[in-house]
Amino acid sequence: MRMPTKKGNLLDIPIFVGMFFVLIFAFIIIAFAVTSFFDATENSTLMNNTLSQKVIGESDETFGMLDNLLVFFLVAFSLTTVILAFQIRTHPILFVGAFFMLLITIGSSALFSNIFESIFATGPLSTASDLYVNGSFIMSHLPSFVMYLGGLVILALFIKKRFGDDQ
Repeated sequence: MRMPTKKGNLLDIPIFVGMFFVLIFAFIIIAFAVTSFFDATENSTLMNNTLSQKVIGESDETFGMLDNLLVFFLVAFSLTTVILAFQIRTHPILFVGAFFMLLITIGSSALFSNIFESIFATGPLSTASDLYVNGSFIMSHLPSFVMYLGGLVILALFIKKRFGDDQ
């Protein structure tokens, strides 16, 4: 897809939903693989030294930082999307299409949220998802975040004094 300008786009919100689903999914799979490896090699003679214990401690600290990074991404992407939405020249007739697109995006975010809950709520991946408290919270409340963000974007798109002119 070619973007002729550097202005925002209505497709930013579905990209936002897909990005968070893939990002949080990847983080939890990585956390599961690393913690499974550390658990499997816990009684090994290779892991009973201070260096290995330091690596395990630093990996747990890194997972905590990645969880906080997800909150930063949520806030930064939301602000960027709303700010860039002010740059789009729109006409009031497009409000109906934007509203329907918002409804579709909320529905797809609910689908992603349900998929996330069904995969990570039970089974061996649930312990890895417990490391990402913020990520799990974001994914379980993703439809709400998308609804509020979409509402702000629609307001930013259609609350201007002039439509179709450069401001």
